Amino acid sequence: MSLFGLYGIETAIDGTIYTDPEAKSWIPMIRTVEQEARRDLPESIFIEDKQLSVSLHYRQDPECHAQAEEWATAKARQYGLRLQQGRMVVELKPPVSIDKGTVLSREVSDLRCAWYLGDDISDAKGFEALRKRHEENYDFLAVCVAVRNTETGQELEKRADYTLAGPDETVELLDSAITIFSMPAQSL
Repeated sequence: MSLFGLYGIETAIDGTIYTDPEAKSWIPMIRTVEQEARRDLPESIFIEDKQLSVSLHYRQDPECHAQAEEWATAKARQYGLRLQQGRMVVELKPPVSIDKGTVLSREVSDLRCAWYLGDDISDAKGFEALRKRHEENYDFLAVCVAVRNTETGQELEKRADYTLAGPDETVELLDSAITIFSMPAQSL
């Protein structure tokens, strides 16, 4: 089994974590940005050090949204980092060509169908990857599901095939899908 983190920059395969070599070289720069964020930004912005990225969470103080975004935009330009918007967060990460969409494209290349459930605007890249795979092969079933939340608004919902009212409905959807896909063909 493979697990992916930091938009695909890290991959865990059978318990061993692999980091994209290009991204790894940016660790010292990320460390510098993290220290500058702690120095420059108010304490109400939670600064999350993810080693390969720095996240500026303004959930506790939504009034700091503009300040966090302006600061991150300036640092991205200054250091050549990539800016990633999210749910009440702005993230600075290495400028590598890896995201949820590139990882998903690679992982579904041999599959006949894939479902992608997301609750953040960064999940739109996953939706795009599945749609592209379907356009390349109409036999590929792509299902894009947005999980509604008040923090990201409707942007992701506009790009989804289906929208769930919240995380609790995710379990119900997956249970139903497993039940349906586990039935013998004659039962359907």
